[in-house]
Order: sequence, then structure tokens, then C-alpha cells
Amino acid sequence: MGAIRRVLVLDDDAQLISAYVRWLRQLDSVQVLSATSIAAARLLLQRQCLHLALIDRVLPDGNGIEFVEELRVTHGEARLIVVSGHNDTPSTVGALRAGADDVIDKPINVRMLERQENALVVTRPERAASLDLAMWRYIHRTFIEHASNKSETARQLRIDRNTLKRWLRRPAPPS
Repeated sequence: MGAIRRVLVLDDDAQLISAYVRWLRQLDSVQVLSATSIAAARLLLQRQCLHLALIDRVLPDGNGIEFVEELRVTHGEARLIVVSGHNDTPSTVGALRAGADDVIDKPINVRMLERQENALVVTRPERAASLDLAMWRYIHRTFIEHASNKSETARQLRIDRNTLKRWLRRPAPPS
């Protein structure tokens, strides 16, 4: 059994928090902190280390992306994941620029959360080396999630289909 890893779940939907907490508690050595507002999350995190945070983009007392900026300063080692039901390319880019390590669409499926479990194993997560790499990963993940349908993927990303084709032809930027 390793050291305790602290995970914050910040969402205004109590049912979603409950689902995240149930899944996370199955992991060894994980302490789950949950909050429905940024103010409550700040209180929970006082003088505590943080390893992973699942942060809703839209919260009753503020913007989750702005809270990511704050957490990047106060808990720089943490893996920060923005979760939202309203993702589009500008908000995804904004979240990544604010310091998020990943942006995941709601509803989250268990496989997406299982990928994040690996982030709990390391002390210092490897962050995307560049915005291009993060965008490349986001575009390719969205493409796969839409069964490699270019029209659906372009519509979801709100970009032109030809722009999507150019992104898909690019090799992954160096990490």
C-alpha cells in the first residue's frame, strides 16, 4: 500500500459527485474530497496536497477554468482535469491554457476515468509539452469517440471539416 493520494471532485451535480466518489473509493490509498462550489473546495484544500482534481467548468459560484488557474499556482504538481457538458474548441483551448491537463466531456464513462487512474500513480504528472500537443490529443480523442466520422467530429469541435483533416494528417507534436 502506497502513500495516500488526494483527489478533489468539484461539481454542482450531487449525483455525479456520488458516482465519481464511488468509483474513486475502489482505488487503493485514495482519499476523495468532494465539493459543490469553489468556496467549499478552497476550504477543503487548505494546507492539503492534491494529486488529481476533476473540476466542472460551470459552477454556482464561479468558473471552473479560473479555479484551474488558481490550483495550478497553489497545487502545481496536481493533475487537473476539466469536466464539462458544454465543451467546444474555444473553451477547451481556454482550459488547457489555464493549466488543465485534460478536458473531458460529460457524461464521463468509466473507461475515461480509468485512464485518469494512471495519473494517481506518479507524484509529478507529465504535463503536455505544448498547447499543440494537447489540442492534437483532444482532436484525435474526439475523432475516435465519434467512430472516426469526420463530419460529426468537426461539428462537435466546431471547426471546419478541412481544418479537421489537416489536424488529423499531422504527426503528434513532440512531448
